[in-house]
Amino acid sequence: MTAIPAAPSPHSPALPLAATVGALGVVVGQLPGAIRDGMASDAGRRLIIALVVAALIYAFSLILDPIGNALGTTAKSRITGSQSASGLSIQRAPSRLAIAAPISLRYSPG
Repeated sequence: MTAIPAAPSPHSPALPLAATVGALGVVVGQLPGAIRDGMASDAGRRLIIALVVAALIYAFSLILDPIGNALGTTAKSRITGSQSASGLSIQRAPSRLAIAAPISLRYSPG
């Protein structure tokens, strides 16, 4: 029996990483041709384009995480605010607990 790996969801932090690794794989694939034929050749131009695309994907992945965190915080505060406005907030525990009178544990023979 073989296991089929699940595809990363669009909101997964693995997706930008996978895209960056894929773009860097294209860069590595273009290196031999660019080294053999020079940077002015078609292989050299493809290498430059692959480097630019990899840099843009990496920059996008760095920007995406803080934006996602900010949107998540905003959504959480709106949900919390709407719950408290509609009376769905969590009830707080009483601040004081009633303590029963102490029980005498004296031993009296007899």
